[in-house]
Amino acid sequence: MIKDIDVKSTCEKIVEICEDSKYEYKIIRRDLHNLIFKLQRYDLKKIEELHYILQSHNQLWSIKNTKARYAENELARMVLVRLPYSLHNQYDKPVAETEVLEDSYDSDAELMIRLSSELLKYSKKVLSSKPDKSKRYKNRIKEGLRLVNDLQLIYRIRDIKDIFFSKLTVDDEDVQFFALQGLEVYFAGDNNDVLSKYEEELIEGIIDSTKSRYVASSSCQVLINTGKIDEFEAINIMDDWKEKNWN
Repeated sequence: MIKDIDVKSTCEKIVEICEDSKYEYKIIRRDLHNLIFKLQRYDLKKIEELHYILQSHNQLWSIKNTKARYAENELARMVLVRLPYSLHNQYDKPVAETEVLEDSYDSDAELMIRLSSELLKYSKKVLSSKPDKSKRYKNRIKEGLRLVNDLQLIYRIRDIKDIFFSKLTVDDEDVQFFALQGLEVYFAGDNNDVLSKYEEELIEGIIDSTKSRYVASSSCQVLINTGKIDEFEAINIMDDWKEKNWN
């Protein structure tokens, strides 16, 4: 890991490159990658450092060029979605299985908890951003789902089931897949939640309509984890899916 970097200036440089037309994407892409890689290899020491990273990622949303699209996606993929696990390892603090992660904490709360809370709040902001049909938007939502799912591997998160279900209707197989993965993890836990009739029919409809084996398989696993079907029924469902889509 990198012991020390100026996170603020690193983030500002990423945004500057993306904003300034003098930097050509094909020439500057490696420099962008290297700046983001430095952030990936750095252990956060202050809440302000995370704020700089989140602010720069958010600023990139509004910059309409290939550089910004690349930097936004790489910053999410290489840095943001890795932070829950790296923070957990960095601070080596066991988390109680019943601990609920809140959206905010007082300044006297432990740094790992405060950093994780900021990530949760930001993931919700990403997932509630104004929908559009662009691939860039769908990539942003995909990474937001990955982030909140990684957080739920460590903490309990209120209303997380609703977050994942809200993205199942997005017309993108990657978004559906990561929403289903989140539901797999959620229902594999020790909660007593059940699927509503609407939710069950929504997942069944995805199996019927998707062309992605991964999406169909993840849908079946959610139904298994909720007790709606057993593994033998899931095999039959996937056999029917293969016959319909691969023949």
